[in-house]
Order: sequence, then structure tokens, then C-alpha cells
Amino acid sequence: MTQWLAEAFGEVRALDVSPRMIRLASRRLARFPNVSLTLGDGALLAPLPAEHFDLAFSYIVFQHIPSIEAIEAYVRDVAARLKPGVGLMLWDLQGEAEDQAFRPQYLRGAAGLLAVADGTNAATLEPALRLVETARTALGVVPHVLLLNKRDLEAEWAVSDAELARLQKEGHAVLMTSAKTGEGVEEAFRLLTEKMLA
Repeated sequence: MTQWLAEAFGEVRALDVSPRMIRLASRRLARFPNVSLTLGDGALLAPLPAEHFDLAFSYIVFQHIPSIEAIEAYVRDVAARLKPGVGLMLWDLQGEAEDQAFRPQYLRGAAGLLAVADGTNAATLEPALRLVETARTALGVVPHVLLLNKRDLEAEWAVSDAELARLQKEGHAVLMTSAKTGEGVEEAFRLLTEKMLA
């Protein structure tokens, strides 16, 4: 993830609580002079400057935080690191594992949602749509875009045109994307932003 961000942004600050992960990332990202890695304590982002960043991105972190109160404190701390007037915080919630249900509290304060399903596995649509429904229950009507990922694997595509039409008829904005090639990713963020500002 950090490598992709380093290719897209002029400066990337990555924070992890694991010294081992910092060592591995240091080796893997050595060719990116615009990346700096910080070992955090898991509670505060104190090593990172306040009002400095344009974007905050968190990847599969919340399930490791023991309480909703701690998550809320973390989100407030992240918000304090963003430049004034910037409101883009992205949380990758990694969906729902069999042994760990998704917590609706993770959505507090959300103004939009990207729900991602694997286009080569039609069974992943159900959890993605469940996330959208959970957001509606928790927040009311929330702008969202349903992304069908892995478009680069067209030969393995498992979501039919009829299913796409049904999803669109139900009011879902649906885009086909590829995290591997980048196809549709920028369009997804642009579409979500337009829906949030409408």
C-alpha cells in the first residue's frame, strides 16, 4: 500500500506499531526517498506533525483497537494531523471476517462510503451490500459507490450484466475497478466526491 501511495504523492509518512514491520518496510521502500517510516506507540500519533497532511489513510487498524472510545480518540488524533479545511480520511475496514463482525460504530462521522466486492467472486457482493445497509441504518442515507474490483481478470469475471443492472436499478452507483492496474480507481473517488457534494 505504501509503495502505491509513494508513487502517487510527493510525501508519504507511514506509521506502524511493529518494529519488525518498520524494518521490513524500510528495506522494501528504500528506493522511495519521499517515504518516511515512524514507529508509533499504538495510542497516539504524536510523532507526526499537526495540520500537515492532505490525506489520512488507515488500513485494517480498527479491529486491533480494543474499544470504540479508543477508536474515536484515534480518529480525532488523525483529524488533528490534517491541514485545516481538509476532510479526507480513508479507513479500510477490511470488511467482515467470519470470526469478527463489522462494528457499525466504525462509521461514525462518515460522509461517504466505498464498498468493494471482488468481481471474480460473486459471493463477495453480499457482505459489501450488507456494509452499505449497515451504513444506512447507522447514518441514514449516505452517498456510496459499489466497486467491483479485479476488472483486470476479465476471463474470471463472475458478476453478470443482469446482476449489474439489478444493482443499478436498486440505486447503487456501480463501478468496475482494478487495484492492480488502477482502472476506475480515480473515477471511484471522483464519483463519491460528487455524490457527497450533491
